[in-house]
Amino acid sequence: MKIKVKKTDKRMTGHGQFKYYIDIKYDRSDNFDDMPVLEKFFEIRQWCWETWGPSREVDEFNSRSNSWVGDQNVHWAWINDAYRARLYLADTEEAAYITLKWT
Repeated sequence: MKIKVKKTDKRMTGHGQFKYYIDIKYDRSDNFDDMPVLEKFFEIRQWCWETWGPSREVDEFNSRSNSWVGDQNVHWAWINDAYRARLYLADTEEAAYITLKWT
């Protein structure tokens, strides 16, 4: 399994608020079951939660419909839907910390 920290661009959810995202891909030696990638995503998401505190899904991050904003964390957020499972990072400091820990 390969874990890479990449820069966001204008096409991505979270661009502007988050500068980086974590990309988790299959390695050629991995089997092609979705669970190992999702399990690694959940493991890293839990680590982010324990390291920087609670956050919320990136597409709900600045939602005006949510009156309680105590779980918006400036360091990180995530998205997990039918198309992708990504963790978003605010800046180079968070990206460096993730790189040191997980890659």
